[in-house]
Amino acid sequence: MNNRKDVSTFMKFAAFIMTYERPGVVLNTIDKLQSQTLPPSKILVVDNSESADTETAIAALNNETVEYHRVGYNSGPAGAAKIGLEKLTAEGFDWIFWGDDDDPPHFEDACERLFETIKNNSHLKIGVVAAVGHYFNRRTGVIERVKDEELNGEGVLSVQAIGGGQTMIVNSDVVKEGVLPDENLFFGFEELDFCLNVENKGYKLLVSKDLLIMSKTKINRLNVSRPLISTPLNNGTRVYYSTRNLLIILRKQCLFTALIWNLIKLCVKCILAFRYGISSGRLLVKMYLTGLLHGFGVKHSPLNYQYRP
Repeated sequence: MNNRKDVSTFMKFAAFIMTYERPGVVLNTIDKLQSQTLPPSKILVVDNSESADTETAIAALNNETVEYHRVGYNSGPAGAAKIGLEKLTAEGFDWIFWGDDDDPPHFEDACERLFETIKNNSHLKIGVVAAVGHYFNRRTGVIERVKDEELNGEGVLSVQAIGGGQTMIVNSDVVKEGVLPDENLFFGFEELDFCLNVENKGYKLLVSKDLLIMSKTKINRLNVSRPLISTPLNNGTRVYYSTRNLLIILRKQCLFTALIWNLIKLCVKCILAFRYGISSGRLLVKMYLTGLLHGFGVKHSPLNYQYRP
């Protein structure tokens, strides 16, 4: 592309992509990252796979800017992100794209726009920039969306929570200060835990208003409100990890009012779960209660909850 820019003009920029048994998907994300107007100078593929399919696919690229790292077991998104941040920080990169295999940037100039955000706000102690972010209410433990009316005008918003797939780019300085994903979370809210710890160190988490409104428009999420309490039906594993990990995070952050509020919500969710029928309700309640026990450190049962994308 004629409008590609040399990242060395800005800072040393690398990316890692986490993957599990999806070689075709990860190759597509690599291609989209390398097609950015400001691409990373290195892409590290952190592979949780059990098979060698992804390793074979990466080797076939024969691309010296793409490096493969086999974890050797399924460390989950949290464990893979920890590996990616540690390795690229140790190699001297300043800013690191945190990506999943099916979450490339939504726009071809997303990385360039985010580096402009960094440059334009160099007076701030920036820990993370992203295309989309949210607020986190430390009193209730609830992730709150940015209101549409807050997006008027140019500039940035300071947020507390950035989810997966939102073109998150991390300042390696936070890693040097010991802020890393908690691999014990495995899957679910690992980005929230990381972001709260970044903020605890005095860093800002910034999102570009332009990118945020572009992203909301792209996925038709303008003028959307979230329910106070939701009870998902189709993914018991996600329910388990979300329940367990949020409780762990609230305990680690000493957010006891939020912890009590979430325990009340959990009771309501157990009741509402049966609106999907007896069988589905039993499954959801089992996941909620198991997540509750494990969230308070009760020894894990023999059941093997493994996230499979």
